[in-house]
Amino acid sequence: MYKCFYKLATHIISNCKNKEILKRILVLSSLVISITLFGQIAQQGNLVIVGGGLEANNKNIYNLLIELAGGVEKASFAIIPSASGVSVQSFVYFKSTLRSYGIKSENIHLINIAMVDDDSTTNVNEASWSKNANDRKLAKIVKKCSAVWFTGGDQMRTMQTLKNDDGSNTLVLDAVWDVYNRV
Repeated sequence: MYKCFYKLATHIISNCKNKEILKRILVLSSLVISITLFGQIAQQGNLVIVGGGLEANNKNIYNLLIELAGGVEKASFAIIPSASGVSVQSFVYFKSTLRSYGIKSENIHLINIAMVDDDSTTNVNEASWSKNANDRKLAKIVKKCSAVWFTGGDQMRTMQTLKNDDGSNTLVLDAVWDVYNRV
């Protein structure tokens, strides 16, 4: 493709009267083409950003998420409720919604990372999950999934739990990137 573009550019330059302007246009065009080609090659996975409280009846979003995750039969979700103040409630709601769209329960996984205790549970203090992002078992579960869903809430909590104190990635965050780059 580049040889073809080079030949065309050489031909146009040699037959054009205002060569300086034309050279600038061709350089800019080649830059745009290169960025476009690189962007298509570099893209790996999909990122779907949903804000404002996704409702269960938003079929367009849920169908897209499931399709991008491999379809109803193959989709598997890692749900990270780290941003939520009610992490278990958020997980249960999203799991229930995914099940209503045909995803099997065994393909929906709670990745227990959170900073705030969910007052709807009496037997677990979810705030104790704040350092779970370096748990190898959780990272392994995430890696096996075809989609990762971050619940709504304070997204700074997600950043605080998925980054180590020195700013490096936790094992779970690396696993999230693995899913993104694989899918």
